[in-house]
Parts: sequence; C-alpha cells; structure tokens
Amino acid sequence: METATVPAEVSATCSRCSKELDTEGSPNWCKACRAKYQREYKDLIARRSSEKAYNAGVEAMRQTLALEFSRIGKAILTGREIAFAISHAPRPTMQLTTTE
Repeated sequence: METATVPAEVSATCSRCSKELDTEGSPNWCKACRAKYQREYKDLIARRSSEKAYNAGVEAMRQTLALEFSRIGKAILTGREIAFAISHAPRPTMQLTTTE
C-alpha cells in the first residue's frame, strides 16, 4: 500500500515581489508592497484631483472668453486688442458645492 506524501509546510510568498509573506489576508502582498501600493494610490488620487480641478478651470476660462468675444460681435481686432480683451476678461468664479 502506498502512503501519500504530505509536502512540508509551504511558506506563502508575496504575489508582487515573491518575498516571504509577513502579512495575512488578501491580497497576498508583503508589508513593503502594501505600503508601496498605498503611497502610489494616494499619489494617484492627488494627481487625479488636481487634473480634474485644472480641467474645470480651463473649461470655465474657455466659456468666459467665448462669452466675452461673442459680446464683441463681428469686429476686426488686432492682436493687441485681443490680448487686452483676454487680460481684462472677467475671471470665472468657483462654485462651491456642499454635500449634506
């Protein structure tokens, strides 16, 4: 009769760097990989937030300038007049939204 061989206790490894696991739970990452992921994730969230704010500002300025030039109508303008109109156009205001 054959006896089943039981493998020796297999130590789990990190699924990112293949080092020995020093944490429990899911995902199977070591402490260093979890910390690295959290740093990268926080940086990503901050970058997305600033990109979103920048894009909103660009769009608001585009709408403001379009409104300013549509007010001028059909006029032949020089570069100096356009630069003056842009620099003196009203700045868009930030609309604060509250979530309650």
